[in-house]
Amino acid sequence: MAWHKHWSHVVVAFSFRRRAAGWLAGWRRYLNRPDLTASTFDSDGFYHTGDVVELVDNGPPQRVRVVDRCKNIFKLVNGEWVSPENVEAELMVKCPSVKQIMVHGTSKHECVVAVVVPAKTDDDGQLHTKETILAQLRNAGSAHSGGGGGGEAGEASGGAKSTLRHFEIPQDIVVAAELVAEGGFTPDNAMLTQTNKLCRPAIRRRYKAELDRLLVQQNEALERKKEEQQSKMVQVLRKYVDKIKTSASAEVRARFHAVCLRLW
Repeated sequence: MAWHKHWSHVVVAFSFRRRAAGWLAGWRRYLNRPDLTASTFDSDGFYHTGDVVELVDNGPPQRVRVVDRCKNIFKLVNGEWVSPENVEAELMVKCPSVKQIMVHGTSKHECVVAVVVPAKTDDDGQLHTKETILAQLRNAGSAHSGGGGGGEAGEASGGAKSTLRHFEIPQDIVVAAELVAEGGFTPDNAMLTQTNKLCRPAIRRRYKAELDRLLVQQNEALERKKEEQQSKMVQVLRKYVDKIKTSASAEVRARFHAVCLRLW
């Protein structure tokens, strides 16, 4: 399969994960819908499917595998792209306390949060607590999941290496315990599609207030952490400056003062 010229704009991303947006040739237009035709077909007649595909091999023939949908992918404020379906699939495998999960983030925040339908424990059939779920989620993002502690948090994946990046791990969650009685996310409560995929708009609408609150709290926590780091750095610099003032010669102090003035 020859590469189409419109793939040139994804070469940078493609070189890292060998992925790009999917397209098809042969189908020319929507019947009596010029608006849809203009939004989905390019000038050469290629139809943009909206799929994210991964190059399986260089061929011939060149083969691709559909791994996600473009509309599901979102970018964080730090410029990093997150593919929620891939993250959710890995977290489901590595976190036995999670029955279902929807990862959520926006371009205004640095981290992701999630809505989780908790699983029941094997011992007494009670639902896993929020603390247990968060511990397993964080453990799933470590270099070797399951190798960072014992107990429930350490049983996630038997030491399999994680492919998740730190910003893909939910920093906080909404525990949707009330959905357990309904079977979790299902087509009946409109949170799954008829093809058993997450109906993200419906889930986001139902838990919008909680998700927005979590994102704001995480942003505030990150800002506090940055301020603490900056404060520690200032303290270290002040100690260094005081040491130079008391121990250095007059010439060294003069040079240091001149450097500070230039930096200022």
